[in-house]
Amino acid sequence: MEDFKDIAARLAREWETQGRDDETPEELLASLQNLILCMERARHKVTDGSPEAGAVDKRTLAAIAAPDRLNGDFSLTEVFLRRWQVSPRDAYEYLADAIQRKSAAQSKRASNERPSRQDSITRLINEIVEDNPKVSAKQVGQYLLCTGEIEYDRDQYIHKTDRAAVNERALAGRVSNAKKRLREKDSR
Repeated sequence: MEDFKDIAARLAREWETQGRDDETPEELLASLQNLILCMERARHKVTDGSPEAGAVDKRTLAAIAAPDRLNGDFSLTEVFLRRWQVSPRDAYEYLADAIQRKSAAQSKRASNERPSRQDSITRLINEIVEDNPKVSAKQVGQYLLCTGEIEYDRDQYIHKTDRAAVNERALAGRVSNAKKRLREKDSR
């Protein structure tokens, strides 16, 4: 026997595929109400058309009619259901606007700059490249040694305080990446 999560997922897929592009908000909301009723019947393990199903439908419709019993996690749902009782079209538009606002807020959060995870040597390389974007990796190695913060030991540049290290061959890649980051930063 299918468990509720599988049934709910199947019902949601069926509901999505049955929709038409030219559905009015009223038709869409009637379809949504039917989906909710089907999911509640499945959750309570009752068969469609039975007296038990009628009782589940009645309780579900009563909950939709009085959404104030929902907890705070469902505040959007509550407002949506209240508007639905007055005007399905307004409820649909409200929900669409709420989804758009939430999407815009998420997009803004995603576009914020993230904290740097660069080690101390990479930060120094970035500073050197910002001052002179045409600098070579060999010159960067010389500048690192001149800072007094870096020591050179067996083909490795090692930061004196946190012991971050980069070998001589990898330095060219770090310099190239720093130049790339600078170009991306300048193009914004």
